[in-house]
Amino acid sequence: MLSAAFKPTEKLDMTASITWNNGDSEMRDIDAGAPDSANSGADPTGFAGMNHYASLELWEGYSDLDIDQIEYALGAVYQYTDNLSFNLNASYFDYSDDEAYLYDTDGDALFVNGGLTYKF
Repeated sequence: MLSAAFKPTEKLDMTASITWNNGDSEMRDIDAGAPDSANSGADPTGFAGMNHYASLELWEGYSDLDIDQIEYALGAVYQYTDNLSFNLNASYFDYSDDEAYLYDTDGDALFVNGGLTYKF
């Protein structure tokens, strides 16, 4: 995270920041051992006809994680009087998932909000 604060005038405060997050991980060498139906007397396809051993072998590909997220934020507060101030903030997010599992999760979003503060 990198951030900065500015005070261009006596009544105006401004902020800016950049935040970057990265995640990269995976599971490797997952092994539950080959099914031994001859010794266990179990059906090698397992419950409801599903081969759980084969499913376990696929987990390595499903567990990959490779994401990047960056946020740019700007904010301003204008102190109109000692009791009254106005604020305006904007944040832009960019999310990238290079190892999506079920569907594409890449995207971006822009949030803008403003407010009025009165101190009694």
